[in-house]
Amino acid sequence: MAIFRFLNKTWGNLKYAVAQHPIEILLTTIFAVPLLFIDILYLQHSAYWIFTPVFLIVVYLFRQTKWYKFSWLVPALSCVTLWYFNDNAEIYLTSPKFWGLNCIMIITLFSMPFQRENQSYISDALSTVFNVLFASLTGWLISGIIFAVMGSIEILFGSAIDGELRSRIVIFSCYFFIPLFFLTYQQRQSNKLTLERWLDILLSFVAAPTLMLFTVILYVYVVKIIMDSELPQGMVASIVLPYVTIGLAIYCLRTISEKPRWNTFFHWYPYLAIVPFVLLWFAIKSRISAYAWTEDRIYLVALASVLSICYIIVILPKLRQYRNLALIIIVAIFTMTFVLNPKQIAYDSQVTRFEKALERLDVLQNGKIRSDFNVKKDLSKIPESQVKDWQMIRELAGYLFYNLERPLEMDQNWSAETIFVNKYGPQFSELRRIYIYSDGRITLDDEMISNETVSSIVYKRETNLDININGFKRLVYWEEFINRNEHFWDQSIPYKSLPFCLVTDEESCWDLDEMIREAFSKHKLDPMVRHSRDILEPLNADLLNFTDKNGNKLLLGDIRIEFLEEQGYVLSNMSRVMVLMK
Repeated sequence: MAIFRFLNKTWGNLKYAVAQHPIEILLTTIFAVPLLFIDILYLQHSAYWIFTPVFLIVVYLFRQTKWYKFSWLVPALSCVTLWYFNDNAEIYLTSPKFWGLNCIMIITLFSMPFQRENQSYISDALSTVFNVLFASLTGWLISGIIFAVMGSIEILFGSAIDGELRSRIVIFSCYFFIPLFFLTYQQRQSNKLTLERWLDILLSFVAAPTLMLFTVILYVYVVKIIMDSELPQGMVASIVLPYVTIGLAIYCLRTISEKPRWNTFFHWYPYLAIVPFVLLWFAIKSRISAYAWTEDRIYLVALASVLSICYIIVILPKLRQYRNLALIIIVAIFTMTFVLNPKQIAYDSQVTRFEKALERLDVLQNGKIRSDFNVKKDLSKIPESQVKDWQMIRELAGYLFYNLERPLEMDQNWSAETIFVNKYGPQFSELRRIYIYSDGRITLDDEMISNETVSSIVYKRETNLDININGFKRLVYWEEFINRNEHFWDQSIPYKSLPFCLVTDEESCWDLDEMIREAFSKHKLDPMVRHSRDILEPLNADLLNFTDKNGNKLLLGDIRIEFLEEQGYVLSNMSRVMVLMK
């Protein structure tokens, strides 16, 4: 009987929702039913369906106004406009304006009726959010039930159901049942109290203590960098941004608690967040100064700006209305999607960075690459101090080429290559195709064009090892040895060689750095000076076959040596080591 009462109550709620929202139900039906007969995934003229959520939200927001009966004109005129200009969904799905519009409409839906009193505003917004989630789960549940029914029919009766029909039914059920059940759940307010109690427990015993813990961690980090006279790390933004975002959400959600806890901490929290904001803005400034603007950094600055304004609103009692936070977010989304073009701003910034790098290397004059600049010839002898600059130039050339905004109507003769060659000169094409390795080698179209000094080189044994153990008492195999000196890469701390040791009957150790220096001396090379690959390659046999003063032999499968400014060439790692001991 309970199930019948539940179904009867649900049916009554559905009828009430239909009576209260006839235009929304009509729109839902108009847009959902055709999905049973067309495949929207492959339909070229499908823009009408991707705007359906926006249409429904607009009509729903009209429900308590005298204009509600005319609200159907909004989707009707919008569809006519789409039909007249362009109803290809792909154009809108790749447009930031489309996603900005959807975000604005969703925030407006959650915020209405923009109540002045903070507790009522948060309570209504949370209720709407959870009703959307529950409606989505219900719609997906119905889709799952339909799938299960069709699968059972196939198995039991041996009748095959077309896969395309399956997808149509599932898409239809999502388009139809999710709005229908959202309107139904919006009529019910009985779940508010249970939801708020559950949220109160989550905030008081999980979220708030976590926020306090991260506050302590961030302040300990601030004390550390002050005592060590250091600058904040660039990645600090990835910690501070979630901290201030989640912190603001917790601060606002506490208003629905009947007996809020941690009052002292949250009274001071907006002020405690000032120091993390200083870290955040410093980190952002450092990244922009070093690498200029990118699209991600523009959105990061926008988000940080919005959060900064929101915290100012929270701090000032006269402005502390949470509906103001929603308005700030809506204005920010509108600005970033409809007013500004972050992609173009970032592109122009990287163009400036690219040109300044070329000017710094005296390659760009009057906006063009020097006509006497020869990529193969001039890059074959660049000093090591310029390797990072040329790596950056190569990366920027590729970024500018592949991210050039294509015109909407493609000219038959349009070519990104032609545009850049005309702008900078024919050398731009080659700059895009070079590759610079970490050891200083440079290739153009996989052809080596640089033989300058290298900072590291690997020697490998190309032939099988024929070992003669006559005269030796013991043979030991060691898979890999890495110079794990903790200060290997820190040039400010004196380097100390890490010996390679074996413990058999007694401990035997070898100073590989000293043995490397002996191999250099044998070839009359100075290990304290960088050498070209051609000069270093003849050391192959000596660096793979060491013999110490006691006659012990170290036969290596491969070895990598690195050049350090104060120590010269030293061991980085070696592997497949055969030790023959006397």
